[in-house]
Amino acid sequence: MQSLWDFLLRHVGADLLGHPLLFTAPILTTVVLAGVGFSLVDVFVTRHVALKDAALYMAITLPGYVVVFALLKWLPLAARAPVPIHAPGAFEFLRDMALCLLIGDFLSYWWHRLEHRSRAIFRHVHRVHHQVARPLSVWSGFYVHPVESACVFVAFYLYPFLVGVHPLVFAAYASLNTFVTMVTHCGYDIPGYPKWLFASAPMHEHHHERTKKAWNYCVLLTLSDRLFGTFKGEAPPPVHVSASDRQNGQRATGPSQVRPPAVLPLLLAATTWPGNTRLPSPLSGHPCRQPSR
Repeated sequence: MQSLWDFLLRHVGADLLGHPLLFTAPILTTVVLAGVGFSLVDVFVTRHVALKDAALYMAITLPGYVVVFALLKWLPLAARAPVPIHAPGAFEFLRDMALCLLIGDFLSYWWHRLEHRSRAIFRHVHRVHHQVARPLSVWSGFYVHPVESACVFVAFYLYPFLVGVHPLVFAAYASLNTFVTMVTHCGYDIPGYPKWLFASAPMHEHHHERTKKAWNYCVLLTLSDRLFGTFKGEAPPPVHVSASDRQNGQRATGPSQVRPPAVLPLLLAATTWPGNTRLPSPLSGHPCRQPSR
């Protein structure tokens, strides 16, 4: 890890490595790579999303991150965080990563519960996110009210900012955090994904059901849901609705709609994927005609 840090010090420079917005670089990189990767599967393998819809999602989401990324170079911020000479040791890296994950999960969990407990916050803020259609797509997590975006951002990154973790830890945490929250909304049951530890799409689909009691508030880990009694296992398999049926107004209903398909079998069967088993587009009826609470 020291050789990587020495390389960054030489080629990136301490001025940029100490920039308070440095962590947006790994966030942007993860958003682009994961977003494009999942979108390619959505459009060309599972036909989960139409090409124009995937392009629209990216057109809405990516420019904001590009602007923030550009501010790293041009925003006249004099403040800089101390840049250490040495890379973190293995114990320091794992300890700080674990603390970032645990505290970020805890704070975001309780903010999310508050959004559902407060009628005013839900009506004016969180409802925006629950207007996305189900099953979800990798871009669904970005469809949020600006107030919610800011509060979730604070919940995720307050601890590493206040404590001043090593920039390598901060970058790794920002990348992992971003990837997990995208997977949570991706709409796929990914084989081998550690669902016992991280929040996942089959579990988070429960949260977007139209039921009185909300489940699975976590979008990072599953720990807070398990500790505070709001954890619910995977959703049952989906009921597929053909494109022609969707045009006639037929929709898959009930809890059987929502379990995302496993990615690996779909990839293996890509050349024979039948046209009449497409899942509802995440943008169909957007905002969703049946917003979930």
